Amino acid sequence: MDATSAPTSPATAESRVGHDAKARDERRRSNRQEHVVQAWIVSPTAKDPAAERQEVKSVNVSRHGVAFSLSRPMPLRAFYLMDLAIGDQHIKNEIRIVSCRQVKPNHYEIGAEFC
Repeated sequence: MDATSAPTSPATAESRVGHDAKARDERRRSNRQEHVVQAWIVSPTAKDPAAERQEVKSVNVSRHGVAFSLSRPMPLRAFYLMDLAIGDQHIKNEIRIVSCRQVKPNHYEIGAEFC
């Protein structure tokens, strides 16, 4: 240690960690907004899409994909149609399943990319 550096106290180190976390949160270019979103998935080969669609829970949407919870597993690399409803707006897109992880019995976290 040289004469210009001071020993770091636990309190100083802790405040620096808090500052780093705050700076990381402030990098966001826009405020994160939470919305109530309804979402459904259905096979693109469904004979009656309205009757065969399945509601999904805990939707998390990003620019390139979506994550959601479902009560059953989904096959990887399978394609589905997804309908996201945010208020009066509906976004319909094809998705491809990229991950499926069982969290607990009858609870799966699914990751999908937009096609």
